[in-house]
Amino acid sequence: MISEKQEFNSSSYCAEDGVCSIELIPDSSLDLKKGTLGELYATVEEGENIVFKFTYKKTIPEGVMDAQYIEEVYAELDPNLSDINISGKELSNVKFIYNRICYCKGQTGFYKINNGNLFVKKTAAKTYNIQFESKVKEVPQIVTRINETFILE
Repeated sequence: MISEKQEFNSSSYCAEDGVCSIELIPDSSLDLKKGTLGELYATVEEGENIVFKFTYKKTIPEGVMDAQYIEEVYAELDPNLSDINISGKELSNVKFIYNRICYCKGQTGFYKINNGNLFVKKTAAKTYNIQFESKVKEVPQIVTRINETFILE
């Protein structure tokens, strides 16, 4: 079990034109809400679980305005990180979301992931493997899968 936030770089499935990172946030949960126009948004709040956050940041040339492009995938996990293997419609039963941040009129924001799979497996004493494949219908995606192994310290 982790007691403080951990961050590390990711190399698997990261697009060549960007940088990817992973955060594990203990004692937290994803709070999913609807905005006034019905849009989904999420915040990481204090809680009893672990929030897994994968971030892809596109490398942009210096001085270029409005070129920021970020994709994030969040999953709320049990603090004991028991094995998970869910897919398809079962994904609607877990907090597994995608966020797109860019100057892409009408194609930004948070989206619930309902298509794909999420797999977490303990491979050694403090070592875990997390894999996911996901696709949201509403917007284009660069990050559609990862396969990461991490050690909880």
